[in-house]
Amino acid sequence: MEFQNPGLLTELSADLKLSIEGQVLEPDVRTVKQMRPVLAGAVNLMDSQGLYQMYRESCRPQDRDAFAKRSLRYDITVVPPVMLGEEYNKTLGHYHPYSIRPPLSYPELYEVLHGTAHYLLQKRKATPTGTLEIERCFLVETRAGEKAIMPPDYGHVTINAGFEPVVMDNLVERTFKSVYEPYVQRHGAAYYLLRQDGRAVERPNPAFVDLPKLEKMRAPQFNRLVSAKLADFLDGGFNYELFLKNPDSFGFLVDPRDIVLKE
Repeated sequence: MEFQNPGLLTELSADLKLSIEGQVLEPDVRTVKQMRPVLAGAVNLMDSQGLYQMYRESCRPQDRDAFAKRSLRYDITVVPPVMLGEEYNKTLGHYHPYSIRPPLSYPELYEVLHGTAHYLLQKRKATPTGTLEIERCFLVETRAGEKAIMPPDYGHVTINAGFEPVVMDNLVERTFKSVYEPYVQRHGAAYYLLRQDGRAVERPNPAFVDLPKLEKMRAPQFNRLVSAKLADFLDGGFNYELFLKNPDSFGFLVDPRDIVLKE
């Protein structure tokens, strides 16, 4: 299966192996065993089964220096349409550490190359007791050819609620380590997305209290909420090609001071 990704020939085989420019890549695989702590319920699958594949540094070798020079990394992730009991397949979920502009964390830019992804974003707030609860939560539907900006201070999970693989790329600051522990400690994100009676249903995670209403919107609308100026720029092409043409225009992923989500 070949799909549109100008600037980088990207293909997915029938057994979900990814290749770029004809070269098959080796992924990091997230297994059922690793995912069990964040699932909505028990899942009758083997621990060793892979649930999604992450291809780090999946750019062409000749383009690697251009990304590295700007402290960026280009990755591709494949999330198959697997059901986890009643729950749709998803990524584990993570937050980002502080950027060079603390207390803002690093943002991230996703682009869906195939399928439809739902990004579940959540922002934590400190309470008088010192615990961290959720201040705001979004479910952002993102279709093939669309992008979704993960703004500073928002953790996020990718969900495949469709019937075909989700293939997505991301651009992110290359040196930081994702923070997974808050998702493991709370058994997942603030909401689970389940399939019940043939339709998608959001269920609150009982590990959280006083959850805000889940705000649902399409990616183009959400991006403009983050930054209309940045959304206009990102509409100018696919991530890979757009970066090669305008490499210095992606500095917002390292210094995010101008993309704080409007409240």
